[in-house]
Amino acid sequence: MSTSYRAAVGTSVPHATIVVDHFHVVQLANKMLSTVRRRTTATLRSRRGRATDSEWRTRCRLLPNREDLAEKQLRRCGTP
Repeated sequence: MSTSYRAAVGTSVPHATIVVDHFHVVQLANKMLSTVRRRTTATLRSRRGRATDSEWRTRCRLLPNREDLAEKQLRRCGTP
């Protein structure tokens, strides 16, 4: 949830319970993962990332839904 939205709700309806849905929590986590990956790649390699970089492969393993992965992909990721 954005800071400005949280502040607006807190100001206009101070006793309200703030609820965040699963989709937006996962979306925020994915955005943060991409931000950290880009920053790390830029720091370590002094360039934009490439598909052959280990950071990119790790990202590709973290982002898909578990139910969308094939059995071979689950084993490769270390998931039983």
